[in-house]
Amino acid sequence: MDFQRVANHRPSPWPDPAAPRRLHLDFSVDDLDRAERHLLGLGAVLATYQPGGQRFRVLLDPAGHPFCIATAAAAGIPDQEPTAEP
Repeated sequence: MDFQRVANHRPSPWPDPAAPRRLHLDFSVDDLDRAERHLLGLGAVLATYQPGGQRFRVLLDPAGHPFCIATAAAAGIPDQEPTAEP
C-alpha cells in the first residue's frame, strides 16, 4: 500500500454517491467502543452518517477520507445485530 500527499486535496463528501471513491478501508477490531475512542484521540472524527447501526462505525481520517471499524463477529453479519453464541 502506498500513501501520497496531493496538493490542494479536497476530501470527497460522505456519503455522496456522485463523489469519486479512491479507497475505502475496513478494520477489524476487538472492542468497537475502545477502538473508536483510540482513533478519535489520534485525530479521526466520527462521521455524521452511520449506516451500520451498532455493527460498525464510519470514521473520517484527518483529511476527510472515510474508513470503517467493526468487530470480526459483526463484520460477518450483513443485516442484523450480532448475537451471542449459545
